[in-house]
Amino acid sequence: MFDKKDIAICKGLKNQQTHRNGVIQAVRNKDNSLSFVFKKRIQGTKRNPLGLLIAKYPSGTDVNLKHINETALNWTHMCEEGKHPKEFNAYQKELEEQHDKIEKKLLEDKERTFGWVFNKYNERKKDNGQNTESTLKDRIKSINTICPDWMGVAFTSINYEVVYDRFNQHASQRNYRGSKGSRGASNTWARYMKAIWTNAIKFKYVDDNPFILLEEEMGGFQSGEEEYNYLLPSETSTIMDTMQDVSRFYDLRYGREVQLWACVLLLLTGLRLNEVLSLKWSNVYLKAPIPHFIFPLGTRKQKTILYAVPIILMMKHVFKNMNRHKKNDYVFPSYKVKDSHIKDIDYGLEELEPASLKGESNIVMGDIKRVESFTAKTLRRTWTQVGVKLGYDLNILNYITGRSSSLKSSTAIGSYMTASLETAVPYFENIIMTLTEGSEDLENMMTDNEDKNIEATPTF
Repeated sequence: MFDKKDIAICKGLKNQQTHRNGVIQAVRNKDNSLSFVFKKRIQGTKRNPLGLLIAKYPSGTDVNLKHINETALNWTHMCEEGKHPKEFNAYQKELEEQHDKIEKKLLEDKERTFGWVFNKYNERKKDNGQNTESTLKDRIKSINTICPDWMGVAFTSINYEVVYDRFNQHASQRNYRGSKGSRGASNTWARYMKAIWTNAIKFKYVDDNPFILLEEEMGGFQSGEEEYNYLLPSETSTIMDTMQDVSRFYDLRYGREVQLWACVLLLLTGLRLNEVLSLKWSNVYLKAPIPHFIFPLGTRKQKTILYAVPIILMMKHVFKNMNRHKKNDYVFPSYKVKDSHIKDIDYGLEELEPASLKGESNIVMGDIKRVESFTAKTLRRTWTQVGVKLGYDLNILNYITGRSSSLKSSTAIGSYMTASLETAVPYFENIIMTLTEGSEDLENMMTDNEDKNIEATPTF
């Protein structure tokens, strides 16, 4: 490589004279300019050494020594790997183009506020004749009531946690202005917002719709609460017994089996649907002293918050069976899209759905007339119901499943926390054992409470 002494020698060269140090050769041209050429043979080839121009400097121009040496070093590495440096040039160009795109998008995201997206959406709906004046007024009124402070906020900064907090603030009688809110008004707002985000994805403003996840978590954006929408221990134990008989899957399509195992993991953990479906094998630690899996819950003070769930009892059976279907890094891989995971469990729920809802006989669940609807939330609610009936404080259950809890000082709705595995294991063991083996006493307690209209609902 060249140093300052080499540059001094180069400046003293006469016409057509050269100076070389290692892989770099300097040539004095007829017009008194200096050319710096890279000279090296590509490893594994018998071709003559390359002679690639690194840079050319007119007479009297300062030479960028750093650029010359860095380029020569990069090209040297390429040659030693048996690659032509032109590949490096193409790579550098690609990196520069990607950087420019990222910079452009960041600038667009900063300038594209929620208010801007909202106005564009209303304009399109009005111009296309898809909305009446009444609908437009209702949408504007709803959004100005619940989230007027979002108008100047960058659209891409409005994530699921922000959306969840605002929904519950209003639904719990505390709207943005401090006046009385309602669950019904929150549902209406959420339906409008979901449509706005769906449209924004179409125009590539964002990639994900946080209101789809919110809708799943809330059991839909309709008025009214689902009563008794959970399973009893006798019903869950039937599921577990059936799921251990792998032979029953021989007649099922691959996708249905994957979704079924996702349903089981939801039931055994009480986690959110998206948390389960997006789980990666790289975050599963089966050989750890306490087998567990982890996933990010969000960020706090620019640090990623990780949540750990112990892998115990029937949960091991889930991972064992999903290992048979390993296609990518996702535990529940998509059967349609490469390098992705399944997006829903509709077919899995269909396999488990009670006959009273399905309209036909079901060898797994039979007929459960108590259940008014059967969704992912049904499985989550079941886990919480069993935990509460076992005598566990709901705050404890929220704590070990990464939800907000009064055990945390200055608790805020939607905040996350990470419980230690040692703390979580006995709770998960007892709940899962009840779900797997059943409990007549607990079942009687749960059905007795139904007559009293008592229900434990998980904190989200």
